[in-house]
Amino acid sequence: MNNTPAKLHKIVEARLAQAKRLHAGGRLGEAEALFSQLMKEVGGDALAVLEMAGAAAEMGEAEAALALYRKAHALAPDAPLILGHFGTFLARIGQSGEAIALLKKAVLLSPTNAQLAYNLGKVLAESGSPQQAIEAYRQAVRLDPKFTWALVNLGNSLADIGLHDEAALAYRQALDLEPGNAGFWNNYLLSSQYAEGVSAASIFALSQDFETHVGASLSKRWKPHGNSRDPERCLRIGYVSPDLKRHPVGYFLSGVLPNHDPDLFKIHVYSNHPKEDDLSAQLKGAVGSWTTVSGLDDKALAQRIREDGIDILIDLAGHTANNRLTVFGRKPAPVQVAWCGYVGTTGLRAMDVLIADRHHIPPGEDSFYVERVIRLPDSWLCYTPPAAAPPVAPVPALAKGHVTFGCFNNPAKISKASIRLWQRILDKVPGARLCIRAAFFRTEEQIAIYRQRFSEAGADVARIDFMPALAQDKLLEAYGEIDIALDPFPYSGGITTLEALWMGVPVITKTGASFPGRHSTSFLSTIGRQELIADSEEAYLEKAVALAKDKERLSSYRAHLRSQLSTSPLLDHKGFVAHLEQALQGLWREYCSTTSR
Repeated sequence: MNNTPAKLHKIVEARLAQAKRLHAGGRLGEAEALFSQLMKEVGGDALAVLEMAGAAAEMGEAEAALALYRKAHALAPDAPLILGHFGTFLARIGQSGEAIALLKKAVLLSPTNAQLAYNLGKVLAESGSPQQAIEAYRQAVRLDPKFTWALVNLGNSLADIGLHDEAALAYRQALDLEPGNAGFWNNYLLSSQYAEGVSAASIFALSQDFETHVGASLSKRWKPHGNSRDPERCLRIGYVSPDLKRHPVGYFLSGVLPNHDPDLFKIHVYSNHPKEDDLSAQLKGAVGSWTTVSGLDDKALAQRIREDGIDILIDLAGHTANNRLTVFGRKPAPVQVAWCGYVGTTGLRAMDVLIADRHHIPPGEDSFYVERVIRLPDSWLCYTPPAAAPPVAPVPALAKGHVTFGCFNNPAKISKASIRLWQRILDKVPGARLCIRAAFFRTEEQIAIYRQRFSEAGADVARIDFMPALAQDKLLEAYGEIDIALDPFPYSGGITTLEALWMGVPVITKTGASFPGRHSTSFLSTIGRQELIADSEEAYLEKAVALAKDKERLSSYRAHLRSQLSTSPLLDHKGFVAHLEQALQGLWREYCSTTSR
């Protein structure tokens, strides 16, 4: 084919468009034949082969795409464009080692290309190299200070390793450039929950900015609701979540959905995740309507909710990943409620109510929430222990001769203040060890970050084990090696605390100044174990050290915590749902009593 590069590109582009149409129409043989013919004509041109590789990848033909990328690379082994595209594709199909090598080479050959540095950062972050990812993102930002996605992903990587103040600076830079980007706000607001010095007041201030830049524009799309204002009729309740699977939200909902009164409530679930698991199937079997909505845009989902006649729409995600807050911002239901999946105010004026309890939001703090606060009588949620949980193991210190402290929380929660305090506890309990187990600890680089952080705090890191995550049944079994769980702060454990207690392991916590800092306080108060709750770092230290020296108390906790949890309101699913339903009915009656909304 004797053509100039420009003409060649147009010919290849036209042929590939034709091949895509054939492939989409199910005419796979014809599409393959067109590819073969094109390869014969332009197979010696590296850029043409690269275009073919991209088209094959787009059509889902991964094996063909890989062969074409390798061909393009062989034709031009030092072309940054080809190295970049090939490396990105390899990362997508799980070959991160080779992907990183190619992308690093591309960045070296084209050191002023911000996109290449950004692509390298993404692959490094996904492969468990956060420090290297941070450097790559920073290079991308240096090259292009207005590269908002590089700034946001820089913030994400910093947040992943607990540097939330630095993450906030990166998020703020991105939001200065795109103040109306709801996704950027999600990352910023979620990370702010983990920052040292966080309080309900500080989160409220940030959430008001979210309403100003995102929520206010969405409120222009509000429309009147046609729902019948009968205060005593059966209500249509909609739950919206991306996490109705093996996830804390899925576990918490497993005790709720089957216990709704079908005569009073018709339950609709809007699942914003395309993949489901065995827990999804279990939850789906407990409701009358389940719709996967991850493929619907905001307008379409809001319209679907209106068409379903939802009276009360409940958000279970807040600012966490894959949320649909911008749908709630359109006000598709007359009454909208935030609960369970997010720890604090959403910031949206469109959200009417936040469900909590007196421990998470003490009296006097309602003004720090955009939503009206409704406190359930006991806890803000209920817990369903895993059916496969092993029996409670004996106190490990009795056999080992030393106490083992443990924390199985996301290490992004482990603040520098937590580390300093835990180091002091280890100093006061000779021979004690600390086991930190989390999904984060996949690579040596990730472990090294926290090993260095503990070392800088003066801890003897030889006494600290950093362990990877385990499947849930094995994770629960691992509590058999832990004597005392140390709750991180300012963001405390949620389901992690409940799992520890179920396995007979006492949890020492310090009550925080924000909603997420009070999870363990709420749970421990609900089961009557206030003696494990500290109001200061010094009290936390004293409680942990005293308990480590008292094997009799450790044995007592081992013997009684599971039964106490079992007989507490936390496991009274029917009772919890009755309280939740009373709250929802009350909200609906109030709505019906208003003349307009």
